Amino acid sequence: PFFLRKLSPSRLMGATAGIPDLSDQREFLIAYQGNICFLCGQPLLKDETAPVEHLLQRDILKHDKEWNLTVSHEICNRDKLDAIVGEHYIEKLFFRNENIIGSNHPWKSKIIKDLGKTKAKRRKTLFYHYNNVKTALTHSGKTNYWMGNKDYNRENDKFFHRFLTII
Repeated sequence: PFFLRKLSPSRLMGATAGIPDLSDQREFLIAYQGNICFLCGQPLLKDETAPVEHLLQRDILKHDKEWNLTVSHEICNRDKLDAIVGEHYIEKLFFRNENIIGSNHPWKSKIIKDLGKTKAKRRKTLFYHYNNVKTALTHSGKTNYWMGNKDYNRENDKFFHRFLTII
């Protein structure tokens, strides 16, 4: 599809303007997510180089920690660009991270180191980061939520799913 080719593959991978290339994490994330976009819950497109993205904005967090990385359709990532997702996505990220911690993957020790040794501490730390990003994306009392709504969930957006299957 035409919109997937607007950005060069290196830009999709984050290898521009001082942003590290995170493409080496893509295959693990795609496999772990079952070839599903983290944001919309639909299968990743066959001819798409799905970007490794930061669920919470890298520009605000100033890091590329594994606990915050996901894979999504380029269009979903681009639509979310400077907006914050609702808390239900943070819950989804929390459970994704807990599943990794239940495995022997090398990310296990990194997530524990970054978010905490206990499940309760990891949840608290994750929401601490979420609230800091939300504060940074709030201006004049208005939070810049993805699609303008804290409850927006692309997984339930039938119009978007239809749009995605057409392209």
